[in-house]
Amino acid sequence: MVEDHIVGPGECIASIAARYGTTVDALWNAADNRELRERRESPHLLMSGDVVRVPSVDIAGTSVSSGGTHSHRAQVSMVTLRLALLDPNLETATREGPPEPVPLRDCAFRLVVGRHVVEGTTDGEGLVEAQVPARATVAQLVLAPNTDDERQLRLSIGYLDPIDERSGALQRLHNLGWKGHPDDERATIEAFQLARGLEPSGELDPTTIDVLRDEAGC
Repeated sequence: MVEDHIVGPGECIASIAARYGTTVDALWNAADNRELRERRESPHLLMSGDVVRVPSVDIAGTSVSSGGTHSHRAQVSMVTLRLALLDPNLETATREGPPEPVPLRDCAFRLVVGRHVVEGTTDGEGLVEAQVPARATVAQLVLAPNTDDERQLRLSIGYLDPIDERSGALQRLHNLGWKGHPDDERATIEAFQLARGLEPSGELDPTTIDVLRDEAGC
């Protein structure tokens, strides 16, 4: 038996697999999901409205007796959350286009996802990497905790659309600091293209998408 799951905001294969009690590999590589794999390059980047076909899960090796008390340990599925942080107070000049933000380097952080807490320091590229529950959709990021420079950010996990969708490409541009006029998406794309030595067409052509993918990392 196969069940069709309509992907909602914030969902990915990892969160859907956790919901149905299966694994990412088993669900993503299921024969019934071949069309989805051909359309989406990553199981972690789906679009609302995508359909994931979920095969029935055979839970073997468990026996219970009537009237008895049974204890089972549930394993929480975890996924890797990666964040690239930019310093809002620093920018570098470019030959063409607007100044570019600088990575937020060597900054202490505390990431809170439900009861799960991760503490650390951003690296030289401003990156945060942490294991979080697969079904988490909201997190709190505290930068420079317990100092006068403390900042708190609310994060939505899993809401990044695939890069080959226009919405996903624009999300990445905005996340990288390319924020033109909110009503002029072409100007944002053109600024990025100019700064990267590309033809400033204002269109998300394959070359622009490839450069953006390399820079955004996904």
